[in-house]
Amino acid sequence: MKGKKRSKNGGGRAKGDIQSAQYHFVWTGNLATGNASLPMNASGLATVSTRFLAEADAWRDYRYTSCRYKIHPNGTRAAAQTAGWVPLSDTAPSTVAQIAELKASSVLAMSSTTPTPWASVPRSDLAGPFPWYKVIDGTPDTSEEIPARFQVSGGSTDPFTVEFVIGIQFKESLPPANTPMELEMLRGMRELRKQAALEEYKKRTVSALGLLSPSLPATTGLSSSRLQSQVGVTPGGL
Repeated sequence: MKGKKRSKNGGGRAKGDIQSAQYHFVWTGNLATGNASLPMNASGLATVSTRFLAEADAWRDYRYTSCRYKIHPNGTRAAAQTAGWVPLSDTAPSTVAQIAELKASSVLAMSSTTPTPWASVPRSDLAGPFPWYKVIDGTPDTSEEIPARFQVSGGSTDPFTVEFVIGIQFKESLPPANTPMELEMLRGMRELRKQAALEEYKKRTVSALGLLSPSLPATTGLSSSRLQSQVGVTPGGL
C-alpha cells in the first residue's frame, strides 16, 4: 500500500511508512574557546531548521541518507577554520589539525573571501552504529538517538557560518497525540488482546472436541471409546 505525502515542508515523498526529505539550512554563530559543536540528532537539527522540526515531530525514527556542507567566510578571523562530521563513537576533535584529518572535512583559510567547495560525508559515516535513530530524546541509551555531531574549530571566538544540504529518511509515522513510548504501550496492549483471543479460541475448540473432560455429554450419542477409536486415540493415550 502506498503511503501519502505527509508534508511539503521537507519536500519529501513517502513510500509505505517511510518518507525521504531534503533540508537546506545554515548554521552560524561564534566559536567558544575555538570550537563549536552541533549534535546531529533531531533536537540539534531543530535548533537550525524549523522546517525539519515541523516534519520530524510526526515520525518515530530517522536516519541520514546524505550530507553536504561548506564553510562560508564570516567577518574577520584570527585563524583558519575547519569543519567536519564526527561519529559519536569517536573522541571529539578539538583543534584545526585534528578536524582536518577527518575523512570529510573542509578548511577555510584565514584570509579566504570565498566559501570552501562542497564536502560530502561518506555513507558509512552517516549510518553510524544503528540502522535507525529515535526522533524524540529520552531513550535509556542515547546512542540510539544520534549518529554523530558536526564540529567546527578555529580562532578563539571567531564567527563561523556553515551551509548544509542534508537528506533524511523518516520511518513509522505517529499520531500527533502519541509519543513513541505511548505507541509501544499501544502495540503491547494489542498483542496481549490477540494472545488472549487466541487462547480463548483454543479453549473453545478443545471443549467442542470433548477433550477437556474424560466423559462426553450424553447428547452427543457417542461413547468415549467409540470417539477415541474414530480419532485414532487408544485408552490411556491422552
